Amino acid sequence: MKQAPTCREIAAALAEPREGTAPAGAGRWLLIEHRPAWGSHVINDIVPAPMRQQLRAHGITPIAVRAPGSREAAGPCRLWLTHADGAVARWQAADSGTRDAHVQRVAESGSAPTDAVADEDPMLLVCTNGKRDACCALLGRDIVDGAQSRHRHRVWECSHLGGHRFAGVALLLPSNYAFHCESAADADAVLDLALQSALRRAGLRGRSGISAAHQAAEIAAREVWQQWRLDFPLTMTDESDAVVVTDAQGNSLRIGIEAGQGPVRPESCGGEGKPMTWVRAHTPTRQ
Repeated sequence: MKQAPTCREIAAALAEPREGTAPAGAGRWLLIEHRPAWGSHVINDIVPAPMRQQLRAHGITPIAVRAPGSREAAGPCRLWLTHADGAVARWQAADSGTRDAHVQRVAESGSAPTDAVADEDPMLLVCTNGKRDACCALLGRDIVDGAQSRHRHRVWECSHLGGHRFAGVALLLPSNYAFHCESAADADAVLDLALQSALRRAGLRGRSGISAAHQAAEIAAREVWQQWRLDFPLTMTDESDAVVVTDAQGNSLRIGIEAGQGPVRPESCGGEGKPMTWVRAHTPTRQ
């Protein structure tokens, strides 16, 4: 019996655009270390719905993480909270029960505890949530395992990031850029450049926390200006069918944005079919 194509294979066959597919609603992230086996919706298992709603009210998206290969349930648990300005606060809880109490306090306050320390190193989260999607299980784990030799403390397994069809699915923090990685070499390249405060163009899907149109416009503007610094400041203004991107020196580009819908395809392996939606940036014009 012929095996059904994976969501990743279907997306590749359709040439589904990757630009503009980072999670638009995720501007800040709460990383919660959870080492035991993950179910298909692990974050729902460890963060109750009312608490998730409180976090969303602060613009915070929770996600489960663990060091590659770590499965021990007992012991201290780390937490990280990212901020819109690119800062990351890291702290530790004595055990999973204490950790959950810390998550509750973040949900109530929207901030990290006062004794949290700044974490300046880039982190690459790679989805390995196999109970959620087969592509992430197979390719994600290979990427994480392969990237360990050069970036052991910077690569983390994570739960669902969205966009299984673009597996390996990766998120660079604290800059919020989402990537499609084909291999561990791609993950290494993303981190190598991030350590130089630079952004890798290959596989770039967009920056989480901004709209799909803004994601596509930012990538188009960076390509025109050949500016791939992570700390390159940009402002974006919506027009009826375009986004105006302006840099810190006042240079502006008007970038036409086209939105469309394609054929029905699964967003994850074995999942319900949904129409493919996409945005495309047209050739920018200088203002």
